[in-house]
Amino acid sequence: MVYRGQRRVLGSAGASYQVRVRLGAGYQEQELEPLDCFLTERYRLYSSHLGRLIAVDVWHPPWPLRRAEALEVRQDLIEAAGLPAPTTPPLTHASPGVPVHIGRPKLVTR
Repeated sequence: MVYRGQRRVLGSAGASYQVRVRLGAGYQEQELEPLDCFLTERYRLYSSHLGRLIAVDVWHPPWPLRRAEALEVRQDLIEAAGLPAPTTPPLTHASPGVPVHIGRPKLVTR
């Protein structure tokens, strides 16, 4: 499977990724480490609108995770965010997906 994405930012070159993975078998729930759950169970997203930070609540059941192997990773998202390039292989999982419900955006205030 191949996953691609591109982030476009006005006034900048943006950033993109392309990842090619080989899918493996599914995990038994007891095989998952806390880090696996932390990285895949996201229930809020953040973005900006008209220069202001917004948050949106997200509801979904836990992802049914499968083992996966990253065969190819090409990306410049991390460096575009001003972070150092990764020095270790990626932690890779895949999922067939789940139904997701996205709430209304809310302005994040201090």
